[in-house]
Amino acid sequence: MDKLLNLNDFWFIFYIPGSCGSLLSVLLKSQIEKNFVFTGFNDNTAHAYVKNAFNNTHSYKSYRSFKKSNIAIDQHLQKNYCNNNSNIQVCDINWFDSIHKTIKSNKIIICYISDEELAYKNYSQKDNLAVLLANDYGHVAHPFNIKKTHKKYKQVIVRESLYWYLQILKKKLNQTKSIDILGIIQKKNFSILEPIFKITNKKLLNDIVDDYNKNQK
Repeated sequence: MDKLLNLNDFWFIFYIPGSCGSLLSVLLKSQIEKNFVFTGFNDNTAHAYVKNAFNNTHSYKSYRSFKKSNIAIDQHLQKNYCNNNSNIQVCDINWFDSIHKTIKSNKIIICYISDEELAYKNYSQKDNLAVLLANDYGHVAHPFNIKKTHKKYKQVIVRESLYWYLQILKKKLNQTKSIDILGIIQKKNFSILEPIFKITNKKLLNDIVDDYNKNQK
């Protein structure tokens, strides 16, 4: 890349899996991209509309790889820029410190769900991720031993890994702007978005949330 990117031009949305970070990115896109077209979600996620600005900068797995690379975050982002006309990046909460300490921007947001039971319901759909966290990464501490053959093995792993994620999240919430997306999903209270970005098309926000909620049933 000949010209260095101005990293302050990009939006970074941090979340824990299951807390609707992808949905928030779609709501943001709908208001800042003039040519955005919404035709509905094809499943119970918002993933189909997510176009991240950077490769290898989304998941906890990619974060682990980045930490092992020993390169600075700005170098990592310059190297992994997609050049796909997107200026939004959705990141696992574990990326927060590396990016927030380097990029001093008002476009850094944490997305979370204050209803922990709903967070659990959404996160439980990521049970394969939870097992990966527990077995391959070894970052989730268990208060007791549980065998993989136990009939409730996955349920326990999901609870424990979500708890691990929530402890990380709570330490970050007061460090930057944050959005409790529960008010948007349940009450369509779009006013909570106004301190973050300008609302230019409220009808489009309504359409997105209505379709998202319809696909949760």
